[in-house]
Amino acid sequence: MSSGEDDEVDLSALATISETCREFRRLHEASDRAMAVIPRWYALCVNDAAVELGEAATAATRAAPSARLDAFLERGFAHESEKARAPEKLTSAIEDVGRCVASMGDAVTRANEALGEFVEATSGRRPSDDGDARWIADVPVPVMRTAFKWGSEEEYTIEQWLWMATSVVEQLERELETRRKILDYVRGGVASARAEELDGCVALWSAQPFVDDRLFAIVCGDSADADAAAAS
Repeated sequence: MSSGEDDEVDLSALATISETCREFRRLHEASDRAMAVIPRWYALCVNDAAVELGEAATAATRAAPSARLDAFLERGFAHESEKARAPEKLTSAIEDVGRCVASMGDAVTRANEALGEFVEATSGRRPSDDGDARWIADVPVPVMRTAFKWGSEEEYTIEQWLWMATSVVEQLERELETRRKILDYVRGGVASARAEELDGCVALWSAQPFVDDRLFAIVCGDSADADAAAAS
């Protein structure tokens, strides 16, 4: 892309950042599905899945008592065969989450590398590992002011793209750190965990608390998602 002078701005690194962000999103969705079933399988493993019925249903079961129905309710609406498979299913779900987190780590590493390349393509120098942002002063003004669309209706300048990409990559790093901690807890403490703690882990995982939905959607190149996030 031309910056208005003779310089050409290489946007391939921005394309890589977008690609890795979409990969992170795909992995989030897959891991979210795996996390969602962990409390259920855990409850069946520890005999903590009994169902409490409402008044009407309780009256009905008392009117027509059934040992089989009582056992079914005690198992949390689970058949014996399902309860027998619970340990295997729980382990499988945790392993699925672990594989997703490992791949998320790879995606964040690639995004970080691409961010460094994007900074270098615009400023001529690589960002330092200590967070020093003085490289921004080396970006030529014509380049900084160059605006273009990237899967969006709105144009953003190179300066804005640099800021958004940096913010999103930092957010994904924080998300990854949180997910690793949750995974360590689920792997190491599930035997002694309480149901409400696992439910909290699932809710936190799904929420992505460190991700700005609008910025993330813009960097992914999803204009519709960005507009929806802005309106919410």
